[in-house]
Amino acid sequence: MNSAILHLKPFKFLTQDNSHLDHCLRIFELIYMRNRQSALEYLFKLHQNGFDIQSLYQNIITPLLYEVGHLWEVNRFSVAEEHYFTANIQFMMSHLYSIIEPKSMNGYRMLATCVGDELHEVGLKMVSDIFEYQGWDVAYLGSNLPKNSFISTVKELQPHAICISITMDWHFSELKSWVLAAREVLKGPAKFIIGGLGCQYRLNELDKLNVILSHGDMSKLAALVTDIEDEFKHAKN
Repeated sequence: MNSAILHLKPFKFLTQDNSHLDHCLRIFELIYMRNRQSALEYLFKLHQNGFDIQSLYQNIITPLLYEVGHLWEVNRFSVAEEHYFTANIQFMMSHLYSIIEPKSMNGYRMLATCVGDELHEVGLKMVSDIFEYQGWDVAYLGSNLPKNSFISTVKELQPHAICISITMDWHFSELKSWVLAAREVLKGPAKFIIGGLGCQYRLNELDKLNVILSHGDMSKLAALVTDIEDEFKHAKN
């Protein structure tokens, strides 16, 4: 481990439990030393050596994001450092996706957004990339979206799946109103997939809302996307 980041230990997520620890630490070091181009090249090499997008997001990007969030929570990262790391990880994600060839378009549409004035959208972007990689037409609306814009877009696009991210628990009542309002303008069946830290204490309420809870596991998400496709295919027959 480079001496430049030793003072940040102990880490919570970049530990020996992570089977890809060396790769995670190397990318973390490169970003910390303001060398994001080398970090991006390292990520590209991992892809060339057999890491697909689900694996990179699950085993490399997610632990890095969790660690950055933890370091900020325990005051070993400033707000500026947390923003810097997050921005660079998003930079790498956007460039990584540009070299990955998605599957053929399958005719299904997905809409992705954060609820209300939520600003945490990196996880939502990973989910959107997985859907797009699987051949879905993705309308990524991002963060800080007004409810009326969300509903009008749902009405216009009539998506087969709607993914909503919620980080702050106090936005849950707003999330519920978004789901119910969207269902009123949908002309056909659609799956609602909800994810984010704001879900962790709302499992019973989410169950009553009849939505799918995403736990952030990219391999399970890819399987879920396939299951949703199969369900729509069977419904047509």
